[in-house]
Amino acid sequence: MQGANGPHWCEDPMLDRNNPLYKMTRALIRMRKACFPLQTAADLPAKAIDGVDQELAYWKLPVLEENETLPEEQPRIMLVVLRMVDTPNLEYSKYVFPEIPEAYAEGQAFVDLFDGTRLAVVYKDENRTILLVPGNLATSHVAIFAPLGSITADSVGDWSVCKGVSLQKLEEYSCAAQSSWFPMWGTLSTSIIWILAVVLILAVNSRTSIYLSVVMEPTCPSICQPAGLRVEPRHILVAAIEHTIPERNVKVGTVGMLV
Repeated sequence: MQGANGPHWCEDPMLDRNNPLYKMTRALIRMRKACFPLQTAADLPAKAIDGVDQELAYWKLPVLEENETLPEEQPRIMLVVLRMVDTPNLEYSKYVFPEIPEAYAEGQAFVDLFDGTRLAVVYKDENRTILLVPGNLATSHVAIFAPLGSITADSVGDWSVCKGVSLQKLEEYSCAAQSSWFPMWGTLSTSIIWILAVVLILAVNSRTSIYLSVVMEPTCPSICQPAGLRVEPRHILVAAIEHTIPERNVKVGTVGMLV
C-alpha cells in the first residue's frame, strides 16, 4: 500500500531478538551444545506414578563411543517435562528413574535449566529410585532437569547450561543501534557522493548554450544555376562481386557497369 511505512526489521515481533520465542530458541540451542545427553537420540519414556495427566516427560541419556568416558561434570541423565494443562495447578509429579550404571543417591537435587528456583529431588521407594518434580503455575511449561552439581548459569541469558563445555559468547544486540544511521554509513556515503556528482556536472555545464531554430513557415530553396549551356550529367555505376572458396582453391569474380 502506498504511503505505508513499516517498522524497522528488528522491531518486528517475529524478527526482534528480544521476543520470548527467540530467547527460548537460543536457550535450547545453547543447552544442547553444552549438555551431552541432549545431543543424542537416546530417549526413554518417563514412567509417572503420580502427577498431572496432561504432561509429557522423557529421560535423556548420553551415548558414548567405545573407550569413551563421560566428563565428570556432565550429567548422566536428564529429564525433559512438557506440561500442557487447562488450568494452573501446583500438583507434583513422580517419575521412576531408568536403570543407569551410576544411579544418583537419595537426596540429590535436580534443577530446572530454565528456572533455577525449581528443584526436584531424588528419593527411594520400594526399591525404586524416583524423581519428585514440583508443579508449576503456568498452563504450558517446558522444563529440563539436570543434577545440581552439573550445571552453571549461562553468561548470555537467565538460564543454565551444563558444565564442562566452553560456549562461545554471543554478540550483544541492540535494536536501537541497528535502527540508527551509523550502521548504514556505507549506503549514506554512496548516496551523498552521487548527489554531489550530479550537482558538480550541472555546475560545470551551467554556461553551456543551446541554440534552437524555430521554423515558422515553409521557404523555397534557392538553386545555384550557372550561366551558359546546361550539360546533362552522366552517371556511371560499377559493381563487382567476388566469391572465394579457399578449401578448393576457387576464386570467381564478376564486374558489371551501367552507363
